[in-house]
Amino acid sequence: KLNGIDAFEIAYTGTEKGKATNVSVTLALVDPNHFLFVSYWGTPAGEKANMDDLIKIEASIKIVK
Repeated sequence: KLNGIDAFEIAYTGTEKGKATNVSVTLALVDPNHFLFVSYWGTPAGEKANMDDLIKIEASIKIVK
């Protein structure tokens, strides 16, 4: 769940130009016919440095009626 929304995340560590890269892809079902796609990628150090902002972005996602 992502703030009460059915969702799933695929996260993995790969390489880009020979350097470790963390990738996250989240799909959230906002209604029976639509989903929200949220993605980020970056170095492990970049992910750690920006984790507070990533958490804030995730917390801000909600369904607006």
